[in-house]
Amino acid sequence: RWWVAAQDNCSGVAAMLELARVLIASGKPRRSLMFLATGGEEAGVEATEQDWLAGSHAFVTAHPEITRRLVYDFNIDLAGWTANRGTLATTPDLLVHQRRLLADLTLTDRITARIGLGNTTDAWNFGIVGGGGVSILEWNSVFGGDRANNQPNPYTKYYHTQLDVFHPEDYKNLMTHLRVGALSLLRLDQALNVPIQFSEVASWVGKAIDADAKKAPSVSFAAVRSAMDEFQIQAERVEKARTQINSPAQARPLNRWMMRTRRDLMPWLYGQNSNLRSSGYATMFAALTDARQAAEKNDRAALLTALASVNTVRQSSLVSPEVARDERLYWYTSGDWSSAYYQKQRPVSEEINAVYQRLRNDGAIEAALPGLRQFEDQARGYLSEALFIIAGKLRVAADSLREAPLP
Repeated sequence: RWWVAAQDNCSGVAAMLELARVLIASGKPRRSLMFLATGGEEAGVEATEQDWLAGSHAFVTAHPEITRRLVYDFNIDLAGWTANRGTLATTPDLLVHQRRLLADLTLTDRITARIGLGNTTDAWNFGIVGGGGVSILEWNSVFGGDRANNQPNPYTKYYHTQLDVFHPEDYKNLMTHLRVGALSLLRLDQALNVPIQFSEVASWVGKAIDADAKKAPSVSFAAVRSAMDEFQIQAERVEKARTQINSPAQARPLNRWMMRTRRDLMPWLYGQNSNLRSSGYATMFAALTDARQAAEKNDRAALLTALASVNTVRQSSLVSPEVARDERLYWYTSGDWSSAYYQKQRPVSEEINAVYQRLRNDGAIEAALPGLRQFEDQARGYLSEALFIIAGKLRVAADSLREAPLP
């Protein structure tokens, strides 16, 4: 916690304890329930400034036997803040289930279920590194979002200060937060069939691939599209067959198979910030293509704009060369959440920063062209490699679903 920490995150701990009290009193669960408060969410494994989630990373690393069979994690952070609207961020396999839950609670006018988990909350480690089903309820005005809808008091003026104390008027959504959490947990505990919907995963991949292909028309997406189509076919076949299951004896082996398949697939699909692994590379490749084309036209303004949009350049331009070097080294060598699945986007050659600075200082564009072509080729290689991984893991997952123990 930071200071008194009413919102960040004593509210989350209090909500977890209340859910534990209610669920324990409700009777014997079908599945095991674990109530876990990890430390070090805002501390990195080796360096706090670059990466958080040390505590949850340590847990999922030490307990693969738990994450491999993690039906569902309801992550609670910044609970119940007063806001007009909220977002139930979730992994794609649970999207349909979570939308149905919000509809049954008559909350669809206030809370939107969407795919996406950030890598600054422990939900990332349980869902995107651990491979479980995860959601986190976020209130849109916490950090000043959605001002257009007249959202109330944003939390930003209290964040990480001694002013983060409890005021009842700032927690009008706390009971709603608890209702969503309680029903989510009860339904996932009592569900005969764990509601993993791989068809939604395929749909999510397909939309991202379509967007990436528009950014990188010179790169082949054929293999990943073929693998995705086969994965979609097998997912729909399994989901149709699951509707015939009517006993725990039938459900149990398939549930375990589905969770194992999810655990072996999902971490490889993701890049940082909840995007498909290829998406960051497609964006970088498109920017470097624009930079190279601008250089060939001798258009300095367009060239500098394109280079400044490359994440490596943008970040390095804010600090000294020495700090940029150290940040880059940490990016490659840290033991944080990205290390097992290479979820962090790899930067192109460090020389790009020097090229950018020379061009900003009226350096010769013609002299920069060979380097720009090299950076573009490197980004193309990274994108192709990401697509290879996605296609390969989708094929493996399709094979797994083809052999699933259906009734």
